[in-house]
Amino acid sequence: MKLDAKQQVLLALYTEYQKDLPKMKNITCTALNMDIDVFNTALKKLSTEKYIEGLFIYAADNDEFYAVSTDNIYLTREGIEYVEHTFGIQKELNNADKIKYIIKKCGVLGLQALKIFGTAALEHINDII
Repeated sequence: MKLDAKQQVLLALYTEYQKDLPKMKNITCTALNMDIDVFNTALKKLSTEKYIEGLFIYAADNDEFYAVSTDNIYLTREGIEYVEHTFGIQKELNNADKIKYIIKKCGVLGLQALKIFGTAALEHINDII
């Protein structure tokens, strides 16, 4: 399975969502090692497809992206269900186990940036527990 940019961004949002106090502003093109235009386009597609809400786009005069704000993004029910179905994540797992599963899956898929992101999220959950 090869993930496109949209799926990678959605998986990162889902991973951050597993924290008790998610900070969606942690989801950046830099954190995911992704080109900024590809990242912004992926977010816009996710918003258009109703997998996320709360995306704020600062448009430039030429209708291109200037910047996006991920601060207020949250996953919709459809977004959560899409991630869990597509990646085989069991709904019954606790948050830490979901992130461990994602880390393992990202390692198998060779998605190093997402694996690192997931590891940082898991450390945050373990600090709270």
